[in-house]
Amino acid sequence: MIYDILNFLIIFFVIFLLFTKNFLSAYDLIIYTLFLTTPFFFNDVLFDWTSFFDQKKYVNTSNYIRESIFSGNFPYLQKAPEKDLKVYLSSLIFSFVPIISFNTINSVAFCSKGIYLSVLIFLNYKNKIPFILKFYFLFSPAILFYSSLSLRDLLILSTMLASSYFLITRDFGIKLFLILLVLFLIKPQFFFLIITAFIGHWILVKIFKYNLNKFLITSLFLFFLIIFIDYIIFDNFLLTIIENSRMGFFAEMQNYQDSDWQSKYDHFYKLEFSYSQITNLLKSFIGVLFFPIFSDLNHFYFFFFFFY
Repeated sequence: MIYDILNFLIIFFVIFLLFTKNFLSAYDLIIYTLFLTTPFFFNDVLFDWTSFFDQKKYVNTSNYIRESIFSGNFPYLQKAPEKDLKVYLSSLIFSFVPIISFNTINSVAFCSKGIYLSVLIFLNYKNKIPFILKFYFLFSPAILFYSSLSLRDLLILSTMLASSYFLITRDFGIKLFLILLVLFLIKPQFFFLIITAFIGHWILVKIFKYNLNKFLITSLFLFFLIIFIDYIIFDNFLLTIIENSRMGFFAEMQNYQDSDWQSKYDHFYKLEFSYSQITNLLKSFIGVLFFPIFSDLNHFYFFFFFFY
């Protein structure tokens, strides 16, 4: 607990220093501080930390990199506790956040919150974020939940927000290149999502001249055209790829322990052209926005089936 308090105080001190330099308001200082406190109330309080065992990968790898650097040794990937490049690169970034120690399971959570708050402060300073949007970025159930764990989810969101800003403002410099490179290496699916979104924004501005109705109608037409072509010509090739990814992830979430997982998946989650599929997607969308209040854990992942 003492290390968690010290880590919290380090991040808070940085935020307070930015407040004294007029980078944020007193109101922002209060809500950012409240957001920063949440790791104290999740691991080993609301649930055992082993419920999200992957946290240990990031904590141990970040600690290994930090200790290697301080001892004058190069933190080789081959010698790291976790050999996965995504975990290693995320941990490398966490290791440079100036917290006191990685001795607790909450240490990476404070690192990711520090990075995320730095991005929000930067974005708000450059172009003031509306109150409702800022509140959602801080206290929506899903963000609040995953930001309180020692995982890389908040780092991914931070890189997505930062890269989106630089893309929209046409700041195609080294900063954007490095941020997109990090995003590509730790979550390539979301890298392509950001690029696709930027292309869509460019089309909206350059071709449709901000005519959102025409843009949405054209996008929906192209979407259903792709589905139709895939169904008629390619015999559901794309749908099969997505379906296999969803099914594998469902089995993983069940830890392969439920012998009846296949029938459950086929009954509740299998993709098909039907009215029930529309209701499932709407339910999953609501589950993402308000996770974990109105959804079970699976809904969060099924909505993002294509990106995992």
